[in-house]
Amino acid sequence: MNVPELKFKQDVSTRWNSSFIMLERLIQIKPPLSAAITFLPHAPNFLTALEWELISDCLPLLKPFEIMTIELSGENYPTLSIVILLNTRTSVYTEKQNDYNSSRYFT
Repeated sequence: MNVPELKFKQDVSTRWNSSFIMLERLIQIKPPLSAAITFLPHAPNFLTALEWELISDCLPLLKPFEIMTIELSGENYPTLSIVILLNTRTSVYTEKQNDYNSSRYFT
């Protein structure tokens, strides 16, 4: 496989973005990871197609939180003034994503 060498990213409970970063990296390394697991004699159960799809569907939902965290972590500009705007946009976006995913998985 002609892919760049990427390391796993681990979820860290004290870091807001770590779940997003971990899942995003997992999607990026899916092909080489799948290939490697097939050669392991006692490999753990691999993710199902539905689980991969759920991970992919979570990424757009988590992305606004990553953006918001980065924006609010600024040191060279005031961040308090953008809290309401970011909160409103994130609420609207997540509601739309929730409606889409609910209709997709639970109907």
